[in-house]
Amino acid sequence: MSPFDSTEEELFEPTDSPDEEEEEAQEEVINEEDYTSLEDYAAIISEYWPLAEPEKLFATLKEKEEECHRAFERRGLISMGRLVYSQYFGMSNSTGSGPGGAWETQSIQFEGENGELLVLSVNEFRSYCDQIFDMTTKHRPTFEAQAINTDVDSLSQVESSSNYLQYYYEQEFGERNEKEVVKYEGMYGKGWTHIEWDDDDGPDVEIDTEIDSPVGPLPAKEKVKSGALLISSHYPWEVIHEPYRSETKKHLWRMVLSQRSKWEMIARYPLFAQKIKQSGYEGPSREYSFPGADGARNDSDDLLTIRTFYHAKCGAIPLGKKIVYVGCVQVVNIDLPVDDLPLIDLMSSELHGTSFGISNLWNLIPLNQLKSQVMSDMATNIEAFGRPPLVLEEGQDIDLDALANGQHVITIPPNSTRPEPLKFPSIPDASFKVVELLRLLEQSVSGLNATFRGEPGNNVSSGAMAALFDNRAVDNQSPRQGALDLMRERIGNIILQYVKRYAKHPQLVAVTGKDEKSYIESFTKEDVAGVHRVVVKTGGNTLRTPAQRTGMAEMLKSWPGNPLSDPAQIITLMTTGQFKPMYNSNRVSELRIRAENELLMEGPPTQTSQDIDPATGLPALDPMTGTPIMKTTVPTVPVYATDPPREHIVGALEVLNSPAAQKNPAIVDACLAHILEHVQVARTNDPYLCAILGLPPPQSAMGDPASAETPPTNGETPPSSSKKKEVQDTSEADDSMGGMLPSAAKPPASSNLA
Repeated sequence: MSPFDSTEEELFEPTDSPDEEEEEAQEEVINEEDYTSLEDYAAIISEYWPLAEPEKLFATLKEKEEECHRAFERRGLISMGRLVYSQYFGMSNSTGSGPGGAWETQSIQFEGENGELLVLSVNEFRSYCDQIFDMTTKHRPTFEAQAINTDVDSLSQVESSSNYLQYYYEQEFGERNEKEVVKYEGMYGKGWTHIEWDDDDGPDVEIDTEIDSPVGPLPAKEKVKSGALLISSHYPWEVIHEPYRSETKKHLWRMVLSQRSKWEMIARYPLFAQKIKQSGYEGPSREYSFPGADGARNDSDDLLTIRTFYHAKCGAIPLGKKIVYVGCVQVVNIDLPVDDLPLIDLMSSELHGTSFGISNLWNLIPLNQLKSQVMSDMATNIEAFGRPPLVLEEGQDIDLDALANGQHVITIPPNSTRPEPLKFPSIPDASFKVVELLRLLEQSVSGLNATFRGEPGNNVSSGAMAALFDNRAVDNQSPRQGALDLMRERIGNIILQYVKRYAKHPQLVAVTGKDEKSYIESFTKEDVAGVHRVVVKTGGNTLRTPAQRTGMAEMLKSWPGNPLSDPAQIITLMTTGQFKPMYNSNRVSELRIRAENELLMEGPPTQTSQDIDPATGLPALDPMTGTPIMKTTVPTVPVYATDPPREHIVGALEVLNSPAAQKNPAIVDACLAHILEHVQVARTNDPYLCAILGLPPPQSAMGDPASAETPPTNGETPPSSSKKKEVQDTSEADDSMGGMLPSAAKPPASSNLA
């Protein structure tokens, strides 16, 4: 820029002196010296504790384990867990841990100096818990896979992937394990599911391989293990994590504790056999304080603690970590095999400021305890005063032995006083009212009303009202049901990630075909490569009663297309509340249209040939000129008489109007030829076939306005219309001109002048 282009302020602005320029350059040099080099960065990042040496990392993990358990104990969750344990299994409150506990709810106990007090413990707490657990896990999940791309290969993998995930979830995890995790969450506030992949497990499958020979490699078959998923459920104190980091925030690491046989681990990791053999069992320092632990047991020398540590992918560890310790021996140190930590939590309510869960079922315990106390007082009253003693004057000549033996006739001397029973206070009426009040409070706290528990009151006067009460009970458990559905979805996605990475050998699964028969199918990771994620669907609250399911079945039977025509589908809807068709023709038709569009996008060559009249089998002629009719087709994209023309034409228009088609004339030619072929087939199609499939009849395709007004639906023949032209002459209807000749003259309609 010249001085003439500068403003007055810029011309008189002072410039930097040479000394100031040297100082700035020196500052830049100093700042560069403060920068961290790549070598120094590698040294600094290696100080992150998950990247430490095996011995140092093991010591750190032990510290993390102790810190998590101390936080668990400081929050009172261990003592709460012991109380829930004793209440659920009917033991004394102080025996949540250790032997010698009395079974209280299974028999009557006696207390007091002379055993004069009866203890009657009523375990309605377990009844409420089991009913809630059964309600939560009553409906099986349905997995729905979603593809990354919209190409036909990816979309065709969706249905099969959903079946594979359904099989893995039901067979490897199962209803029993799922219910146990729900029970852990309801009793202790949180439950965990751990998912692993074992290459050395699973059924034997044959794979193609090669063997060396003098003439070179020869093809052969080899039996190998296909690999299998290992899914296990865990208590909240068996999973170590950051205790004061909410589950709503991403956790960087978790560790799960388990116990396995030393000899099993030696066989699994033979390279570390000597070190594993020398390892002894070292139980966690707080193990005996957990609910159900037996502090007097003798630990077997064959047991070892297995610590499986996971670290998520992050900037410090881009590939994540999976590290396994058998005892104190590190036997596995690999990258994280999946995108997310394969430890899935189930928690319906979180204790704020921590990652620990709490359960609303804990609020039932004091109500159950007070009810047991009132029932004990009532039982003591009945036992003490249920058989009132007799009052006799001293010196009365009464046969006491006969009275004690239960004789009904007792003789007394003349002029003597008859024995009278001594009346004691009866059970107070307030005791019965308190018991009833406590039961109402239990229903309010648990969300289970008396109607849902099978005890409808007098105010329930109809089945509709009972169904309303049932729905309210189900709605009250929606937080736990929502947490379970989220856990199912996360488990399904972890399973999908494991299969996509490790299913290098064919996996054998049992799937259900459209005829309700199960068969064995194999697949590899390439068969699910296009599936991105899965979502879970469960039966909604509106289909959880028989009356609601019956109403839904009646409604679906009258819908267009008759979607509920198969008796097997009706039975599935009535028993599970889910409508899952075994074979979806609309879905298959959509996939075929997408496949055709992908072929048209490649600009396939067209072919021109003489059209053939389907009625005569002879070359078709133009009715106006009498010349042969030529048609242009796309041989690689065939058109069938059973194709719905509108859907296929609209699908081809998506390709024709795409930017790629505007740049490639071959795509335009192929799309136009394909569309015109659909039009020609629709014009000459068989009317009876069109009526069966619900397609527009040939007359409607040729532009007959009468037929176009009432297109057939549901495969039925279209109703007759008053505007439809009547065929006056049989020869005219059969004329090869196809309606091009004028109709015969009609006499004028007579009019009624009266």
